[in-house]
Parts: sequence; structure tokens; C-alpha cells
Amino acid sequence: MRLPVYDKDGNRTDEILEFDEKIFGEEVKKALLKEAVLMYEARKRQGTHSTKTRSDCAGSGRKLWRQKGTGRARVGPARAPHWKGGGTVFGPHPRDYSYSIPKKAKRKATESAWLAKFQDREVIVIEDFALEAPKTSAVHEVLSTLGVVKSKTLIGTSKERDDILLKSARNIPRTSVEVVSRLNAYSLLYNNKILLTKKAFNELISDRNGEVKSLKRESLYNKK
Repeated sequence: MRLPVYDKDGNRTDEILEFDEKIFGEEVKKALLKEAVLMYEARKRQGTHSTKTRSDCAGSGRKLWRQKGTGRARVGPARAPHWKGGGTVFGPHPRDYSYSIPKKAKRKATESAWLAKFQDREVIVIEDFALEAPKTSAVHEVLSTLGVVKSKTLIGTSKERDDILLKSARNIPRTSVEVVSRLNAYSLLYNNKILLTKKAFNELISDRNGEVKSLKRESLYNKK
């Protein structure tokens, strides 16, 4: 697979990165991706919902009227579920929805998500933003040039934390910044476009024992 490289202004350069996408797996495992997404979604649930049972409601436990002789139906206390202000039957209570799938499954799901993004041409590689100070307009201009400013875009950086880029992009809607080694299947699938710096891309490939070949555009079209 070959990916073009863009400069800090968002314009395409002559450099092209070539790598073997099979380092992320032979195929996209859709069933595994679904399991991973459901797991991450479940972990986001707060689980603070609560309802009162008949034992939690205010009121007396006395029988409202005697069992026989009134001509009315027999009843129990006012806290019974069929009365207004009574308890709730089988209502939700605070609980923890989080669960985990095996580590190997999570790793395979992340690799399948990367493979899907590369196959769909949703990964863009940029040389570097080269920001000397936080400046939102500079990052916004790059995203506009690349045509991803209106999409949910995830900017992947190298292992070294880039606070300047983080401060520059945090005010741009639908844009987030994260270290590439911390990305998971959910964060990759949630965003429409993945924008990687060249250093982050090389780290991504090298972590999977892959090899990146840097080519020039002229060598691709002027072959004998």
C-alpha cells in the first residue's frame, strides 16, 4: 500500500510511503470489531440510574381498608406498585456495565480497525505541523486544505507529547489529538479521518515489525 505525504501547509509532496498492510492482518474481522465497540460503549455508561421499590417509598405499610365487608377490591398498603406513588417493579438500579474482552482480542480488533482505515483510504500522513506556539488558525487551515475540517478527525502524534498541537486543536470542533500508541478500535472507528504525523506513522509501522519505504513520485511514473 502506498500513502502520499503532505507538508505542513496541507499540500501534497513528492514523497510516498510504501508498506505492507498485511502486518495488520489478512482481513478485517468485523465480528471482533463489533465485540470491541460494544465493550468500549458499555464502559462509557455511567450506570447511575435508580428506581424505588415498594420498600423504598414513603408511606405506611398499613392495609388501606379491611379485607372484607366494604364492597371494594381487597388491597394492601399504598406503597404497592399499582398505586400512584408506589414502588416500581423490576426497575433499574445502579450497576457497573463495564466488562472486558481478552487482551489478544483487543489487540486484534485494533489491528483490524487500522486495516479497515487504510483500505478505505481514511488515513492521511503529514510531515509535521511545526508549530512554535499554540495557534488554532494554523491547524484549522491545514485541515481545511486537506478537506477534513467538517469530518470527525483524529490527529495521531508520536510518543512524545505535543502540548502545542494539543492546545492548537482542542478548540476545533470534531477534532481530537491522541498519541498513536494509545489508539484503540473504538477511537479509530469513531472518527471519519485519521491524520498522522510522519513520525507517528513510522512508529505505528515499526511497532508491528513492518518496513516503510520512502519513494519519490517521479520514480512511480517514470519506470522503464
